[in-house]
Amino acid sequence: MKIYKSIVDERILHDFSKIQGRSLMNHVANSYDIETAISFASLFCPEIIEVDDCIFISEFYNGNIMELRKLYKNTKDIEMFVNS
Repeated sequence: MKIYKSIVDERILHDFSKIQGRSLMNHVANSYDIETAISFASLFCPEIIEVDDCIFISEFYNGNIMELRKLYKNTKDIEMFVNS
């Protein structure tokens, strides 16, 4: 069996001012309703789109790749502008 650790260290739970669970996942389940937990998941794992070799968080992209290509010299700069 292989275990792939979370990107969040579980020990951070002990620094919380009001612990409401025995693990981070348990804490969020006890602290919020399911709609809030799902919204947080969306924040950290958003929908991603690729347009003309650029990677964007879809929430931030408004279909203006041609204008962006005129303003910025390279893909990295376009991605940084849109995704920031």
